[in-house]
Amino acid sequence: MEFGLFMQGYLPGPSAHDSQCEHVELLGEMDLARAADRNGWKYVWLTEHHGLAEYSHLAANEVHAGYLAACTDRIHIGSGIFNISPRANHPVKVAEKVATLDHLTNRRFEFGTGRGAGSHEVATFDIDDKESTRAEYDEVIRELDRMWEQKDYTFSGEHFSMRVPHNVLPNPHAPGHPPFWLAVGSPATWKKAGLLGQGALGFTFSAISDLKPRIADYKAVYGRSTFVHTIESLPVVFTPA
Repeated sequence: MEFGLFMQGYLPGPSAHDSQCEHVELLGEMDLARAADRNGWKYVWLTEHHGLAEYSHLAANEVHAGYLAACTDRIHIGSGIFNISPRANHPVKVAEKVATLDHLTNRRFEFGTGRGAGSHEVATFDIDDKESTRAEYDEVIRELDRMWEQKDYTFSGEHFSMRVPHNVLPNPHAPGHPPFWLAVGSPATWKKAGLLGQGALGFTFSAISDLKPRIADYKAVYGRSTFVHTIESLPVVFTPA
C-alpha cells in the first residue's frame, strides 16, 4: 500500500478571511509534505481551486510544487488538479508548467488534470456553464504531448488555436512525459480515465468497498482508446476519505 497527502489549504470559519491564518495554514501544509517525504510516503497532491472560501485556499499549486521540488527528495508531487480548460489556463502554459516541474522534481511530478470543482469555481473565469468545459478538456488532453513532441507545433481547434508554428519549451525530462491522471467522480469519468490510459484520481468520500464497481469498470477498459497516455503499470487509485 502507498500513502499520500492531499493538500488544499482548508480554512474554516473566520480564519478564511485572515491572511495570517492563511499564511500559517499554507506553510504548515508544506511542513507536512516535507515530513511525509522524510518518512517514505509516496505522494503529495496539491489542489487548484479558485474562489472557494474556507474549502480551499490553495490556488497556485504550481508554485507550491516548485517549492516542494527544492525541499524534498523522494516524494512524488502531483497536481490535484491542473485545470486544463483554455479559459482558465492556456494549454501552452500548462504544457510549459508540467515539463518544467518534470525537470525540477527530477521526474517526480504527477500530472493530474480535470475541469474544476463546480460552477461557482469556474465562474471565476467567466465560465457560466461547467458542462461547456467537457469538450474543451477532450480537445486539450489530446494536444499536450503533441506540443512536446513536435518541433514546430501548430493547432487549429474549436476551443484553442496556435496557428503560427512555435516550439513549446521546455520538453519533459526524457524519456517520455510525467504520468497523466484524471480527477474522477462519476462512473462515466472513471471509465474515461481508463480508456485514456490515465491514472484515476478519485476525489470522493465513498468507502473503498462502495467504489469496487467503478474500479472494476476502470480496469476493464484501461488503455482501450486509440489515444492513450500509457504509464508503466496500472495506476493506484487515489481515494481520499
